[in-house]
Amino acid sequence: MTESSAPNLMREPYLEWVRREGLPVVEDFGVDLFAVQPKPWARYEVDGAAVHLKGRGDFISMFVLELAAGGASARMVCTTSLPAVLNMFHNPDFVFNNPWDFNERMGGDKYFSGEGDFIPIRPGNHMWETNFVPDLGAIELKEWADRGALVRVDWKHGTVFAPPDQMFHQHFNTNSTPARYLATAFGSLRYPFTESKRKSLFGGVSTSVKLGGAQIEYEDQSPRIAQLYEEATRKNGVEVRMSQFAIPRR
Repeated sequence: MTESSAPNLMREPYLEWVRREGLPVVEDFGVDLFAVQPKPWARYEVDGAAVHLKGRGDFISMFVLELAAGGASARMVCTTSLPAVLNMFHNPDFVFNNPWDFNERMGGDKYFSGEGDFIPIRPGNHMWETNFVPDLGAIELKEWADRGALVRVDWKHGTVFAPPDQMFHQHFNTNSTPARYLATAFGSLRYPFTESKRKSLFGGVSTSVKLGGAQIEYEDQSPRIAQLYEEATRKNGVEVRMSQFAIPRR
């Protein structure tokens, strides 16, 4: 059977498009975005690369763009729903050359200059509406008093990672200085898109599994997790004060 007569089956339009674009692809559970090596991308006349996190599912991907300016460069990272769009319509010309603008989704000019709108929802689950975050450290955080096969990602500044859908996961800071992370996903508080996302965002992620939610409380987590956390903090000279949750102290 020749290639031309082979059944036209099991196509992946998004991945086919990435290959035609000639983009380097980095894939892992966690990726250091500063270590990604972009290459010339003719479509946008910049150096670029695709980042595929193993937990991204079939809906989203990330692109790293190296933007030159005045003899220096800046690195911009975009989270997009392009995999879902291309896999749905199967036609890059329709997607990239379509004159229609979704003006109601663009937002004001401030959404592209680093500003945005804070929309209070509930503790631990507010919404920052914007299209561009130039400095994650500049975003004001709101207090949240209540918190809740092993894959370990030793993250640092510039690392991106994604747990697969419905995978239990935790975020740890083992240093003595505060750290923060920015979460992006397919679907939002305004448009959850899937039923599982709707359930997760509206109560599931902050409700104990013992009450029908998706959060494992500290006292119910695996002792192995507590041990790993204690070992990592000890190396950084940090004292753990969570013995009430079966997390040992030095």
